[in-house]
Amino acid sequence: SFTNQQLVSPIPKASNQNRPFVLAFSNSSPHKRLKDIRDIYLKLQDLGCIVPFYVVCPSSIFDLYSEIDGDLSQFNIIQPSDQELINLYRRCICFLAVSEDEGFNIPLLDAALFGCSIVSSNIDIHKEVLKDYPSTFVPVGNIDSYTQAIQSLLSGNSSNIKSAHHQDFLKQYIGSQ
Repeated sequence: SFTNQQLVSPIPKASNQNRPFVLAFSNSSPHKRLKDIRDIYLKLQDLGCIVPFYVVCPSSIFDLYSEIDGDLSQFNIIQPSDQELINLYRRCICFLAVSEDEGFNIPLLDAALFGCSIVSSNIDIHKEVLKDYPSTFVPVGNIDSYTQAIQSLLSGNSSNIKSAHHQDFLKQYIGSQ
């Protein structure tokens, strides 16, 4: 029997900062679509695109087992400290938000704060929060479109590259400081 802590992956080290990775948040709630994150990862692998996925899971990892049929082997499930999370936002090649429903999605706004390239489901709240931020919106559940968007980011062929103007975008939420 494993403890929750034994199932948590180590946080990627800053020394690996040139290695691209995808960052996402999830939990066991069906609307978070953890299976989609898994399927996107597997599709990229099938296409020969080997990029690690780090999935921040603020709750018990055991809760995830029932959501993805007991197989967590594709994921690096992490539970970072606040400072580690800031470093992850700064270093990820892409922040992936695949949920089909959200209240506000603070991690999405955090990703924008740190200038992340964002690939997101095209739900209303994501489009509203990111309306002035360069993002790629994908229909919920469209694994091929998510995969293509991430491949474009990895190849440098996307207009959704880490934004140098993310502070202007954030003024609408935090004001000028």
